[in-house]
Amino acid sequence: NVTNIYLRNNEIVGVPAGTFTNYTNLEFLDMTSNVLREISPTAFTGTNIKNLDNAFSDFKRLAILHLSWNRLTFISPTAFTGTRIKRLLLDHNLLTNFPDLAQIGSTLIGLEIQYNRIEQMNADQLSSLTQLDFLDLSENKNLPAGLPFKHGFVRVSRLYLKRTLFTNITNE
Repeated sequence: NVTNIYLRNNEIVGVPAGTFTNYTNLEFLDMTSNVLREISPTAFTGTNIKNLDNAFSDFKRLAILHLSWNRLTFISPTAFTGTRIKRLLLDHNLLTNFPDLAQIGSTLIGLEIQYNRIEQMNADQLSSLTQLDFLDLSENKNLPAGLPFKHGFVRVSRLYLKRTLFTNITNE
């Protein structure tokens, strides 16, 4: 009945299919400071498919997921299907697109995605995050010219945009 797993500061390159199959009570997973590039979509289920597609679907209790300080470049829109993640840490990776997190939009409260290379994001991606209270986009130096403030930050009470170098705020 393990609820917390700490795999911080290792040299983990990937998570093979079935690695966490027996940990369905998992509420907290910390894989910070590894060398992850991708996680098998079925690392927590059974078979091996790429790009984090349905990777966490059997983890209904997973609330906090730390994937900071890795080498992640892409997160599938279905990576977190079936979970109820409240806090997601994706900072210090190599992401260039703001991930589609609609699958956890009704539960996600905090998103740390600073120190990436985000250059693409849109209002639909943000408006799907209906419970988001905290968003840190700091140090993403290639953010789009205008961020979608009008529809994207309805419930956000803390928005961090430090050193993003963006030049325009739009109301679209």
